[in-house]
Amino acid sequence: MIETHPNPLAANANSVNSGSPEARLYNPDEPRKSEPAAVSAAVQSLHILVAEDNAVNQQIARRLLEKRGHTVVLVGDGRAAVDRLERESFDLVLMDVQMPVMDGVEATAAIRARELKTGGWLPIVAMTAHAIKGDREKYLAAGMDGYISKPVQKQALWDVVEEFGAQKRLRSLHLGEARSSSPSEDRSGQADAAPRTGSGAPSDCAVFDSQAALERVEGDSDLLREMVAVFLESSEAMLDDIRRAAASRDARAIERAAHALKGCLANLSANEAWQSAAFVEKLGREGVFDGLAGACAQLERAVERLRPAMSALLEPVAC
Repeated sequence: MIETHPNPLAANANSVNSGSPEARLYNPDEPRKSEPAAVSAAVQSLHILVAEDNAVNQQIARRLLEKRGHTVVLVGDGRAAVDRLERESFDLVLMDVQMPVMDGVEATAAIRARELKTGGWLPIVAMTAHAIKGDREKYLAAGMDGYISKPVQKQALWDVVEEFGAQKRLRSLHLGEARSSSPSEDRSGQADAAPRTGSGAPSDCAVFDSQAALERVEGDSDLLREMVAVFLESSEAMLDDIRRAAASRDARAIERAAHALKGCLANLSANEAWQSAAFVEKLGREGVFDGLAGACAQLERAVERLRPAMSALLEPVAC
C-alpha cells in the first residue's frame, strides 16, 4: 500500500499577465485561502488541445485540467496541433514553445493564417520555461494571447484557461458563432522557475523532494506515481539525446534535449538534477563547449542518484 499525504498544494500561482487591457495580475506573494481536498468543477467545461512534446508535462496538464471537468487532447508537436485543428474544434490551445517538427510560434502563425480565411478566433496560450525580458511581446506579436511558465502551477493554469473560456463565450455570443462544444479564451504569462521545494524542506530533499512533488499535483499520489514511472522509463532516452547532441557539438540540439529533461525534473521537484540540466541547457543556448563534457557527466550522476529515490516511491509501503 502506498502511503499518501493529505496535505493540499500550498504553492501560490506565479504572476499571470496578458495582452488584454483588463488582465488581472496574480501576485505570487499574496496569501491564498486554504482549499478543500475536493476540487470543484469549472463553471464551464472546455475542450482543450495541449501541444507538448514532454510526456511528464503532458500528464500533468491533462490530469489538472480533467480535475476541473475539462476535456483534453494531447499532441506532441506543432505540426500535429495544426493538423488536429483541421479536423476538430477546440475552445483553447495550450502551446509549448519548444517542440520538434514545428515549434509553438510557427504553429501559431499557421493557425492565425488560417483564421484570416475562415474567420473566428481560437485562444492560444504559450507554455514556456523561457520567460525572459521581451518574451511576452514576442509571443503576443506571434499571435499568442498570453503565456504561462513551466512547471505550471494548478491555480494559475485553471485561472488562465477559465478566464479565457469566459471571454471566448462572450465573444462567440456577440458574433453569433454557433459552437457545439464549450467556448473559451485565454491569457497568461510567467517567468522561468526552478523546482519549488516544500515549505521548510530539509537539504536532503535536493535529490528528490517527494513532498513538494506531491504538493505540485495537489496531493494526487496516483498522478505522482504515473509521472515518476514515465520519467524512469524515458530518462535514459533523454540522456542519450543529450549525449548525441554533445558528441556532434550541435548547440541547438544540446539546448533542446537538456530543456526537455529539465522540464521533467522541475515537475518532479528533483532540484539537484534540475540545476545540472539547466546548466547544460545554458551551455547549449550560448554555444559554449568548454566544460560541456564535465557538465554532462555531472548531470548523469545526478540522474543516477535520482532514480533509486524515485523508484522507492513506486514500491508498496507496509501499513
